Amino acid sequence: MADEDLPPGQPKATDPREIEVEQLAIRLLKGVFTKSTRPGAEREWGGVIYRQGPSGRIGHTGPIQGDSSHHVDVGNAGSNFGCPGDASPVAWYHTHPVKFTYAVEGGVVTRIRMGWDVFEDGDLAISDGNNLIGYIIDPDKRIWRYRPPPGQMIEGKFTPDATAQGSWGPLND
Repeated sequence: MADEDLPPGQPKATDPREIEVEQLAIRLLKGVFTKSTRPGAEREWGGVIYRQGPSGRIGHTGPIQGDSSHHVDVGNAGSNFGCPGDASPVAWYHTHPVKFTYAVEGGVVTRIRMGWDVFEDGDLAISDGNNLIGYIIDPDKRIWRYRPPPGQMIEGKFTPDATAQGSWGPLND
């Protein structure tokens, strides 16, 4: 199936500015899906969506090729996620290209289920720690959206409320 033939997403965003960001995330994920899932060369791909200073226009970094089927560096360790100086990151996107991976230890092959249909660990750290909506596309061509829990800025760092939960769900059910 060609990328342009992927099913349309069912928007979760309700605010016009969020809808614009979500539509860009969907387009970027569909555009990189085939590269990400190429047999024998599966890699995560991703980037950041930002809103430009006074104009309010949106732009993006990437897609950036990851170093494995379960990691891509979208620039979260750097300054402003690699976005232009007058831009603010508003969301990030990446692929989850495989359902399983294999490990060999002592001559024994173990099949390991990947978190292809969940937003966890490093994904949560990026979204929750930076108040960024996260988008993924999985090996079944489903696009998912994660909205971090509410919180507040404490000493220049976004801190989610202790008991709050983020929301997670597919865009194309």
